[in-house]
Amino acid sequence: MNSADSAVAVWWVLAALTTGSFVVIEGGLVTSIAAVLVIVMTAYKVRLIILHFIEARHGPAIWRLLYLTWAFVMATIIVVGHYTAIIVSCSSDCFS
Repeated sequence: MNSADSAVAVWWVLAALTTGSFVVIEGGLVTSIAAVLVIVMTAYKVRLIILHFIEARHGPAIWRLLYLTWAFVMATIIVVGHYTAIIVSCSSDCFS
């Protein structure tokens, strides 16, 4: 598979993940589960973009590690923030 074929294949995966995100959100799943699924799919999309379109897979391993660690940390911060907001809103609404 040459690089053009690889880029097209990755593009199709990105399009499928985008469609999957839309289906998860619009499909009526429980919102906290849907949010985490979308964030995980988005983090995977970021990984694909970094490795294939920014071409970090051909770069030094330390840069790949830094890029992918950044993506993981950002996704984790968003998930933790999401659940923190749920807990805070529940504590103010649930105990009053």
